[in-house]
Amino acid sequence: MFVFLLILTVFHCSVSETLFGTQTFRTSLSTQTDLLQKLHVQIVRYLVSWNQLEFHGKSQYQTWYLSNMNKDIQALTQLNIKIILQMAQTPCWASTTPNCSQLYYRPKNYSDYADTLSFLLQRYGNNIYAWEIWNEPNMKHSWLRPECQSNEGVCPRPVTMNDEWMDFIDLIAAREYTEMVKITSEKMKSISSNVIILAGSLAGSDVEYLNEMYRSGIKSYYDGLAMHPYTSSYPPGTSQYGKEYGPEECFLETRASNFWCFKTGVEKIRNYMVEQQNETTKSIWFTEFGFSSFTGWFGAGLQGQADHLQQAIHIIQTEWSSFIHAACVYEFSDGDLIDNREGYFGLLYRNFTMKPSGLVFMNRNSSTSNCTICL
Repeated sequence: MFVFLLILTVFHCSVSETLFGTQTFRTSLSTQTDLLQKLHVQIVRYLVSWNQLEFHGKSQYQTWYLSNMNKDIQALTQLNIKIILQMAQTPCWASTTPNCSQLYYRPKNYSDYADTLSFLLQRYGNNIYAWEIWNEPNMKHSWLRPECQSNEGVCPRPVTMNDEWMDFIDLIAAREYTEMVKITSEKMKSISSNVIILAGSLAGSDVEYLNEMYRSGIKSYYDGLAMHPYTSSYPPGTSQYGKEYGPEECFLETRASNFWCFKTGVEKIRNYMVEQQNETTKSIWFTEFGFSSFTGWFGAGLQGQADHLQQAIHIIQTEWSSFIHAACVYEFSDGDLIDNREGYFGLLYRNFTMKPSGLVFMNRNSSTSNCTICL
């Protein structure tokens, strides 16, 4: 078994240049090292299923799962690719769920989640660059709660504070999530004071949820804000109705514009952090962003995906390099046999050949700039 040592390293600089990368849950990255190098990937968001890792009970870590992690983390480390480790999916023994097939009910004890990430920290040390707490907890299906069991665990935010599809969870969940971050951060920083904790993992520009996190005392418990700035589709009455719109577009007459606009949404979050919370030195990490090449509903098409990605990268590099630390494209390759928008976010086709968006990512400008934000 590959053994990792805990080596404590001080991370002095949050932003020198934005680190560009990707994520995947469709293939083992240890088998794709040539393509990762070809794409000039600098950072990878690595997804860990808590449910699979610790399926049978507390501290009963599955050896097959750890073996696969060893291979991937060793391969990425040897390529000098930085790793953001993100963990979600509650195992049944740790969950508040009445139905063990549901993996996104909140944990019964947040300390269980903290203990598992702390185990991984002690195992892999600074082979992991940053640690992301959960995935999109502001979305109604990503943080299910037993109080809403009659609604299958979904606790939606009121209509006046939501988008057209009622995607977002109530703000009680923000207080619960913040408590889990605080417990996890304290535990991990007691092991390594320099560990980088990413909180939020916010879908869209959800200022209300972020504000509730601050009201619940998140400020001193995290080092970077994880964010997923996706866009929505052109609204009725527009010539491209139903197509995914680009990073510089926003339709203020729609409720979706409160959440699903790239440029204006990111700047809204950044302005809130600086102006309302005086977070002038805390960076934002795009642990997911991207566009779909799907030609049907809510897709941009093959060339549209590439054009949107090129525009987004240009904005990040020319306007936001002082506060965007990492930008991980969702995702590495298209999904297997998924014939909808979700299956076509890849930089590569399903057979791992290059898409136009992959060429855009590979040929991005990689010039550096001076560090302006420090942790």
